[in-house]
Amino acid sequence: MIKVINQDLRRAIINHRFVWAVIGAAALYFISAYDLGLSQAILWGNKHHLLDYLGDAQTVALMDILPFAAVIPFGAGFAEDWEFHAFHYLISRTSSKRYRLSKIIAGTVAGGLITSLSMIIFLLAALPFAELNPAAVSTYFQYMNDIVKQGRWVLYFSFHVALTFIFGALWASASMLMSTVTANRSMIYAVPILLNSVLNRIVGILSIPGLYAVSFGMVDAQTPLGAFLLCSLILAIPTLIFAISFVLLSKRRLKDA
Repeated sequence: MIKVINQDLRRAIINHRFVWAVIGAAALYFISAYDLGLSQAILWGNKHHLLDYLGDAQTVALMDILPFAAVIPFGAGFAEDWEFHAFHYLISRTSSKRYRLSKIIAGTVAGGLITSLSMIIFLLAALPFAELNPAAVSTYFQYMNDIVKQGRWVLYFSFHVALTFIFGALWASASMLMSTVTANRSMIYAVPILLNSVLNRIVGILSIPGLYAVSFGMVDAQTPLGAFLLCSLILAIPTLIFAISFVLLSKRRLKDA
């Protein structure tokens, strides 16, 4: 099983689509933060806190495209195997169950790596133009108060990187689920953006945080650990639903092949 997963992970990650997806997602962070403070630091040396740059980027509407980046490398992996009839050969080397599990694991991990690595790249690139003095921070969630005041930035940003990993995995799993219904790549790639748009409208009507807001910690919590666990749970539930549905529906489709 490990060997099969490793092969699919190599296929999902060691390719030009993965690299371009990470670069594109990192560019979204830069573009989103540039006009809201980062440009002042780059052009005139007027530095803001690194935390504020991240917060600026996360609140721009352009970031609604981020789910699309998560599905580029392997969101259509199952559909590609179907299109080129590669699944017959791949299943003959392992089993249908292992093949399906490997696909969804590789797809979700690749999606999570794209969103998390792009955030890390953005943070590292913005660091030379940023303040790290706790007194320079303008906005943060209250449950992060102790971490911010103590300047424990590695822990603070690890919190966000981990959540955005699950966020990317969520949309990759949604895209892979669609690949069991159609081999049309345009539809497969469009699912995260369309679904995210619909969910944003729904939560807007209900006046509750959407999945993207949850991915950067917008929940009612008293401690960082409590916030992380709650956010992880909210993001993990739909991810698991999509993943399990993929395993079940792909089994049926393979049986009919």
